[in-house]
Amino acid sequence: MNAVNTPGLLKRLRQVFGSTPSDTLLWSSHVRIFQQARWGVIVIYAFQLYLALKTIPQWSGMASREGLLPLWPVAWMNALPYETAIYAVLMLFLTGSLLGAVLGRYRIGRIAAFFGLLQFVAWNNSYGKIGHSLHVLLFISFVLIFLPTGWHLKASNRTTRQHTLFTYWSAQAVPLIAYSMAGMVKVGCGIYQLAVGQASVFGPEGLPRHVADRLLQTGSETLLGPWVIENAWLVLPGMWITLYLELFALYALFRPATRIWFVGGLLIFHAASYFTMTIWFPQNCFLLLLLMLLFPATARRPALTLSSLQSLPLLGAFFRTVNGH
Repeated sequence: MNAVNTPGLLKRLRQVFGSTPSDTLLWSSHVRIFQQARWGVIVIYAFQLYLALKTIPQWSGMASREGLLPLWPVAWMNALPYETAIYAVLMLFLTGSLLGAVLGRYRIGRIAAFFGLLQFVAWNNSYGKIGHSLHVLLFISFVLIFLPTGWHLKASNRTTRQHTLFTYWSAQAVPLIAYSMAGMVKVGCGIYQLAVGQASVFGPEGLPRHVADRLLQTGSETLLGPWVIENAWLVLPGMWITLYLELFALYALFRPATRIWFVGGLLIFHAASYFTMTIWFPQNCFLLLLLMLLFPATARRPALTLSSLQSLPLLGAFFRTVNGH
């Protein structure tokens, strides 16, 4: 089955990355794939509402938080009394998330969901430190604003299905782009550190030093932190694998067969980060599972097979050789 009406640039990207129409069928009229995308969107808005409801027991503590220096999206807070402004942000977050979950079929509901989340993220990062736990969800919420009218209908016409799948594909790209950007930064910094004779992510001292610095800063005691520091050479291959997964994460968007390897590896990376440095991104983990594996919107679900290993960037050539191809 051939893809049709594919935008020229995206068609070219699919050709460059070698993705076959029978593998992705991303812009096809396949109803089952469209239903996966529909449910994926619905769960995303339900997840945002869950996060908003989860903050309610903490509202009183949030209202007494000190040191506010409002970022530009919440600069209006300076015009209101301190606690009033914070409660206003929290209400915007809750109300917007509720409208997104209940009225997500309408663009105004999706705009409200994005705006409420933007206000909350901006306020939460207005205390001198930027956290990234909700940035992926924020950008996904923005992308979903552009879903077409009628995306929620099971019996949508072909044009609506195509537009919905394209928007959903763009939402899937968000977390993968974030990981690839992180990988590029780490590789770039590593190359610079090598050039000036410093310990880098490419050598055995890079990760243990980072773990030790993190534990000293936070005063934390972790399950794996001391072991990583004492066994630098043993954890070095894991560092290289992580760099590979992050750097090439976006590739998984074009080759769905590889997604289970990328998602599985990145989830292990997050778990390892938590048990070594208490760094944890549960929202990103959930969104990875949701968009890439639970509702992947592809004809064939990712599987742990040799053929999927052969589709990996760079390493795929090795596995093809092992398999005799």
